[in-house]
Amino acid sequence: MEKIVEDFRKLGVNRNEPILIIGGGVIGDIGAFAASIYHRSTPYIMLSTSVVSAIDSGPSPRSCCDAGGFKNLLGSFHAPVLNISDRSFFKSLKTSWVRHGIAEIHKMAVIRDKELFILLEDTGLNLMKTHFGTINCNSQDEIVSKSKKIIGLSLKSYVESEYDNLHEVHSIRDHAFGHGLSANFELKAGLLHGHAISVEMTLSSFMSYKRGWLSEKDLHRILKLFSEYELSLWHDILLDEKCMNEGFDKILQKRGGNLAIPVPIAIGKCKYINDLTKPELKEIIQEYKQVVSKYPRKGLGVEPLCSDAGLEDPVTVFKADENIEKEAKLN
Repeated sequence: MEKIVEDFRKLGVNRNEPILIIGGGVIGDIGAFAASIYHRSTPYIMLSTSVVSAIDSGPSPRSCCDAGGFKNLLGSFHAPVLNISDRSFFKSLKTSWVRHGIAEIHKMAVIRDKELFILLEDTGLNLMKTHFGTINCNSQDEIVSKSKKIIGLSLKSYVESEYDNLHEVHSIRDHAFGHGLSANFELKAGLLHGHAISVEMTLSSFMSYKRGWLSEKDLHRILKLFSEYELSLWHDILLDEKCMNEGFDKILQKRGGNLAIPVPIAIGKCKYINDLTKPELKEIIQEYKQVVSKYPRKGLGVEPLCSDAGLEDPVTVFKADENIEKEAKLN
């Protein structure tokens, strides 16, 4: 992010014309954050080239970057003056990138939009194999029109959720589904973002089922959808009690002392858990492991790690940050 700001200075960027940011979720997040602090606020246009940026981070008013081993620790509220989501860019993506991006669409379907959920069930792996109707198909094929509708419904749900609470003045945010505990274990496990949030979304759905809010039928309908798209239902990082407790505490810190964990109570409907305890979380994880072990691959995702997708392993970066902190304390 600092390098981008320095490039702005060298290029003589002015506040009277928007910066054009072209890229996926990471580039969008850090580019927007750099724009927000350059001249205190410089406008930008977001041209989204990945699934995540097209339906989630691209139109988002939130900008951020990682710091000190924490995901999205630094950030600001700085919406684009224009977001362009063009699925034709998806043909250039690796399938692993498409897969993990679809998790953000699943998020909105499970928690907010039943029509979208049914559409995802209907398209199945074909959505991923054709990269949203951009490869391995003809322009007249049904997958093309369905892909466009999936993107449209995803954007509608996301923007309605995000812009209803533009500056996060409260923590009752349904689109935070899957984005609580995962923020702590994603980097430590080296998981792609989509797989990390998938683990938490399916675990949260199980929490809802255990409380009697979500029916067993809908629970397995949700688990099946994630599994069929080869997303992660499980990762052994959930068994790291220290990591889970740290994530628990960070949720409370970030959300002003409230857990406010969004969970589905039916397909497309949401409720919030605020009274979960750490011992209860540990017990739920153990039981959840037994449930998802009966699913294909024992609940494991396909190419779930950043390194699987040809990206830098965040575990290496995280450990380097830890070593820097230890040295600083010693000195």
